[in-house]
Amino acid sequence: MNFSFCAIARNEEKTLPRMIESLKEFQNKGGVVVLVDTGSTDNTAILAREAGYIVEEVGDRFRTVITKELADQINAQFIVENEGTCIKEGETYFDFASARNYAASLCPTDMVSSIDCDEVVSKIEYDQINSYIEQGYTQFEYNFVFAHREDGSPSMEFTQSKFFDRRMLQWEGTVHEMLQGKGVIKYLDCFQLDHYQNFETNRHSYLTGLAVDCFLHPEKDRNSHYFARELLWNGQIISALKEFERHVSMDKWPAEKAQSLIFIGDIYGQLNDPVNQVAAYSSAFMIDSTRRAPLMKLAYFYKANNNHQAAACYATAALEIPWHGFYANHKEDYEDGPHAVLYWAKGWLGDIESAKHHLQKALSYQPNNKNYLEDRKYYFDVALPTVSIIIPTLGRPEGLERCLASIQALEYPRENIEVLVFDGETLTVPEKVKLGVEKSTGEYICYAANDMEFSPSALTTAVKHSLALQKSLVSFHSGPVTEDKGNICEHFIIRKDFLPKLKNKEIFFTEITHCGVDNFLWAQADKVNQAYHAEDAVIVHNHFSKGSEYDAIYERGWNAVTRNKDLAILDRELALLNAL
Repeated sequence: MNFSFCAIARNEEKTLPRMIESLKEFQNKGGVVVLVDTGSTDNTAILAREAGYIVEEVGDRFRTVITKELADQINAQFIVENEGTCIKEGETYFDFASARNYAASLCPTDMVSSIDCDEVVSKIEYDQINSYIEQGYTQFEYNFVFAHREDGSPSMEFTQSKFFDRRMLQWEGTVHEMLQGKGVIKYLDCFQLDHYQNFETNRHSYLTGLAVDCFLHPEKDRNSHYFARELLWNGQIISALKEFERHVSMDKWPAEKAQSLIFIGDIYGQLNDPVNQVAAYSSAFMIDSTRRAPLMKLAYFYKANNNHQAAACYATAALEIPWHGFYANHKEDYEDGPHAVLYWAKGWLGDIESAKHHLQKALSYQPNNKNYLEDRKYYFDVALPTVSIIIPTLGRPEGLERCLASIQALEYPRENIEVLVFDGETLTVPEKVKLGVEKSTGEYICYAANDMEFSPSALTTAVKHSLALQKSLVSFHSGPVTEDKGNICEHFIIRKDFLPKLKNKEIFFTEITHCGVDNFLWAQADKVNQAYHAEDAVIVHNHFSKGSEYDAIYERGWNAVTRNKDLAILDRELALLNAL
């Protein structure tokens, strides 16, 4: 390997295992990871050594103790009366730059990637990176996902650069350290870091370091911004307001100056001062009109105050601004956020068609958002379509009885359900499904089986997803989706008018006996953005892979000979599909 990873750590035993797992392949390829432990009292150093890292424990080498005189001076300068203190005698602050430079110096290569212990390498192509290093690049930029939504998708991401040649660049700055120097820069599409913050970590040491640095170096505008932010998050909002105003008065980087004004607006909101709140957000947009954040702050302000027209105006204006990689941009502002405001506002203004449009747009970004799903009932009061439930079966009458009983218990209108059961030895499952489609009368086909049972709301939920998201194939949820998505489409509903777009117009490709037909169906629908997995449309799948007995019925479709033949056909068809 032409590069190494290095980290500094203190009491990171909760976050470190995730980072270790993400770097295993790197180590298996001969890569080296260095970890400098800066005084852990937990098992951080032990875990790192067990993972095969080069570990050096330096204790308090990079820490400085704060004197009473310094603490008193800092509190007097930055903390507004009655908001306590931000720093105390005897506390320490940490020299991040020196520690990072020391960690980099221990690496066996000059090219190093600095990683924090609450980060993981989520994308990496080793040969490509090694090639770029050989070509003479000495600094890499890449995508950094700072925060995630509940479903794991990014909520905040931006371009970062902590991958560098230590001979060309060095870390500078006690806290909020930055690389200084000049490198030959290359953006890496083949590398990404994801951050998973441990919210149990006490951020006070970070606030302490920023307080000291802002006192000793009052001209540093960026640390003033970050210090004010820490004061805000520490609940010292008047002191934070004072420091944000100091940062704004420096009149430096417009984007960060505008971000300080956004925080000022937030503080005035906490102080119940709407005039200054709106003025701060408006000033932020005047200073930096390249971001949606101030417009969305105004949209949310007017939404909270039930001013439908004003909220709609600001949300509409926000949609005019394209995404760019500023570190404080929230993905929500560039995805579902404006549409969520607009469907609410347009609904109250009586423009129902626009409300429907924006609700569908919001759902396209966040299809499992409970609020959006609940709000569909206000805009999509339509009759549920007819559904033909096809059940191909081969013996196992007790399983069929349970499946039929679960259909009887469905919340879906019974007059809109048709049940077609196909038994017998002569036809395969795909052939039985094809026969069922020919005999069906429903607008939708629902594939069931004698080893599954519906939850009462499953069918209604799946159909509503299909209508609201305009998806032709919606699969039920039978448990966590596997890494290879092999079980993502075990049972499903599909619009009958979508069948002409499938191979041979068949739901299940009949050249396949059994194994993989659902995977091929999903791949075809997903190829044209018509597939959706509904986690809230729950079924129970009593399949042998989930713990049920492997019986003679499974043997007819899952024996080794049939399985190998089917998988070979599946590989062929997927290759043809991907080539389109």
